Amino acid sequence: MEEIKTAKWDWHRLIRWLIFSLSISILPFGLRVILCLYFQGYKQMNFYDYFKDGELLLVTCALAAETIGELVGVYKQKHIEIQWILACGMCLLCAIISSFGYGLASIKTILLTIQNLKVEDLLIAKLSLVFFFSTFVVAGYVKVRIPE
Repeated sequence: MEEIKTAKWDWHRLIRWLIFSLSISILPFGLRVILCLYFQGYKQMNFYDYFKDGELLLVTCALAAETIGELVGVYKQKHIEIQWILACGMCLLCAIISSFGYGLASIKTILLTIQNLKVEDLLIAKLSLVFFFSTFVVAGYVKVRIPE
């Protein structure tokens, strides 16, 4: 009978992922905050104003796609644990909703002029943050627990 490998906690992979993949992918947002604070001042900007254009949704899609690719690439055995199916499904759901949200964010001025529909900037900002952190948690868990 074939022995099934159990996943170990791999903190080194998580730290490498946090330092290189995640920090570099959100670096433009940090620079945006610094530049906005420098040129516009602290009093004029709201926290959600930094995320109202939906770019964080693109980072969320990339993060979810990387996680799905890693999960699909690793498991070629017969036994697939339910946690990996749930993680893959959660990342797929986050990628789909983030893609839809970015689509709305990118055409919000067109929707306002043609259809008289207003897409709130606050909605896009909150959607960006919720799905980014959801994907971040799932991807971090996968990085720590997935066997190599």
